[in-house]
Amino acid sequence: MKLIKVIARSNAEKKAILDILEKKRIVSYDYITTGKRLYKFEILATDKETGSLLGEFEKSGFGKSFENSITILDVKASVPSRRKKELTPTISEEEIEADIKKGASLNWVYIGFISLSAIIIALGLLGNNIIVVIGGMLIAPILYPIIGSSYFLLKSNFRKVSKTITSEMWGILLAIFWGMIIAEVINTMKINPLLLGRSTISFFDIGISIFSGAAGALSVATRNLGEFSGVAIAVALIPPAVTIGIGIGMSNMMLLSGAVGLTLVNLIGVHLASILTFSVLGYNNIKKD
Repeated sequence: MKLIKVIARSNAEKKAILDILEKKRIVSYDYITTGKRLYKFEILATDKETGSLLGEFEKSGFGKSFENSITILDVKASVPSRRKKELTPTISEEEIEADIKKGASLNWVYIGFISLSAIIIALGLLGNNIIVVIGGMLIAPILYPIIGSSYFLLKSNFRKVSKTITSEMWGILLAIFWGMIIAEVINTMKINPLLLGRSTISFFDIGISIFSGAAGALSVATRNLGEFSGVAIAVALIPPAVTIGIGIGMSNMMLLSGAVGLTLVNLIGVHLASILTFSVLGYNNIKKD
């Protein structure tokens, strides 16, 4: 969304602006009178409407001098676009994209928390301690990279998809790396039930990935229970990714192949479910930068 500010210095200019707004069917605008025949317009328009409006203003002579300058500001948050049915109190597309940009940034904080999460989970898996594994999943910041990739895939915004996919893949690769390192350090060949469970594809795992993806998308779209939804996604992805690394560290092909299969199935399930959830919520209109 853009906020366009235009100054009209006569009644004729005021009428010209109003005619343009009516022609373009723009209803989100206001103007104030600040002096004799001086009118300041503030117009809220989508990115698509902005280009068309600017073209009309230029045809009418606005923006060609300092006195008739046009100011355009980015609007970071706005009322969600009108939909036929409001299923949830969803936030605007601009707010979602701002949250994703902030949460999916590949920086030292993200890398640090993913690494700590993977180390804790690896220790829990090798020690057959589910409580430790849960503790590791609680701090895994995987929600926004995963859900962000799904959101931008739905929007066909492949430039932004590449950024979120990069953070997502780094998260998974770091989980694999630290699983391998911890397995090498502990140097045990024992396969416990907890490890075995993270290398076997079952109906329950598929269900977890699907409902985790839906919960993640819904939490991002409504800004509700984000941390807990992130844990649900971490359940589906981080432990099997760590198990891949443990399989490499143990040189155990059965463990490795099973964990790779489970990770891929869960990735597909989470992405498909979150894409479907965003679509149901009404975010499936194409919008490219």
